[in-house]
Amino acid sequence: MKLFDERRPLKIIHPIGGERIIAYLSLREDGILFLDIGWPEAIGQHVIHFVKGRIEGDGPWRIGDCEIMVVKPDDFLMRDYKEWIKYKKANNITDERAEQVIKEVEDDIRT
Repeated sequence: MKLFDERRPLKIIHPIGGERIIAYLSLREDGILFLDIGWPEAIGQHVIHFVKGRIEGDGPWRIGDCEIMVVKPDDFLMRDYKEWIKYKKANNITDERAEQVIKEVEDDIRT
């Protein structure tokens, strides 16, 4: 399965940042950009991440020295994911808003 066809919650395992939920994911020619959960409130914090490389695999997926996989129901991060979904609904956090944040970052990267 292609990563961007996946609709279940995803997490990334990074050798430095550990395991974290991917709140929003954007494919770039040279890698991916993703947002952490809680990104709308995290002003001044590091919530936007870039991973350079080519996506490989059919799930789990590899990119650079990271691995992306579906969050399983018994995963310790599932509780965080469910809380994030509640927060998004209560605060009208949309994918369009996330896309705008990603676009601004991409524009900064290009300049």
